[in-house]
Amino acid sequence: VGIGETAPGGKLSVLGGMAVGSTTAYSQAAVTSGNLIIQGNVGIGTTNPSTKLDFGTSVPNVGQIISIYNTGNVKSGIGMDSVNAGMRIYSPISQQIQLGSISTADGVTFAPAVTVDLNKATSASGRRGRVNYCHWEQQVPQLEFYLSLE
Repeated sequence: VGIGETAPGGKLSVLGGMAVGSTTAYSQAAVTSGNLIIQGNVGIGTTNPSTKLDFGTSVPNVGQIISIYNTGNVKSGIGMDSVNAGMRIYSPISQQIQLGSISTADGVTFAPAVTVDLNKATSASGRRGRVNYCHWEQQVPQLEFYLSLE
């Protein structure tokens, strides 16, 4: 279907602006199959996003979490759920939390720099600086880990 053009280049092709509600969207870049390019800010729960990805709330303990839910109450995720809480990383209590880097050679190989495990000591290696605050709590069904680096 072509809107505003005589030779559509895809299943839906729009030449010019496109409105969703009262907002105008457009793209002029060549996009590979399965991808979407958005230039500007994206808001979830807000009509006026102020950052690249804005969850739209300044209320503590609400929304500033990106979660991947597995089953029931078991979840993993990252985020900040209050102004003074710092970064939080959530994981099922039977799993480890690891921070590290991905190899630029293959884009897959993971090299952990910090590992947190309830049944073992927390370790950090290969990084400059020091940990000035490290705390974890077992809150069924997840582990909450708080880390502040200097």
